[in-house]
Amino acid sequence: MRRLFITAVIFCLCLTSGFKAVAATKTKTATAPETKKVELDTDKDYLSDRLEKAIGSDPQNPDSDGDGYLDGTEVAAGYNPLSNSKKPLDKLIKVDLKTQHLWYYLGDKLLADFPISAGIKSLPTPKGEFKILDKVQVKTYGGQGYNFYYPNTKWNLHFATGQYRFYIHGAYWHNNFGQPMSHGCINVSYDNMEPLYWFAQVGTKLIIN
Repeated sequence: MRRLFITAVIFCLCLTSGFKAVAATKTKTATAPETKKVELDTDKDYLSDRLEKAIGSDPQNPDSDGDGYLDGTEVAAGYNPLSNSKKPLDKLIKVDLKTQHLWYYLGDKLLADFPISAGIKSLPTPKGEFKILDKVQVKTYGGQGYNFYYPNTKWNLHFATGQYRFYIHGAYWHNNFGQPMSHGCINVSYDNMEPLYWFAQVGTKLIIN
């Protein structure tokens, strides 16, 4: 079962590589960036050197535990790249609305944390425990009937549905992270959102306080 699941993750990694955003052309809209920051991955195992350091795996060895799977493939599938264990580790994303900050973990290892922009006072982000319901690589927000239009928004993690759907997603139209800015979603810079989107799986636990 583990081999089949990890094989599926490899296939997904291949499908999602090389995407290029299309710039928005309408008025009163931001322009989606055409380029992205590329993190150093010395051993080409799909796990950046930064995340290798956080986990404790070897950035010079693409298969730190010698089990035949790349370290990045194992982390994407929820397994420990330092162990041959067939038991997946828990993944967790935590958001604190007071400090406008996000953390995410693989097991007990903190992989990254950064400022975010959650909902403004009149359009608050829901609090509670959630799970990632769906992953949408590119999505448009707003448009007809709204006073904003953000097409080609990358890396969207759907976590709740009420009157509207709520997402953690990349935001290219502002750089005020650390301050409430959104219509209820959780805005993340593109540099931080891409690795978070890669890390998260459908079913990953999300806690918003």
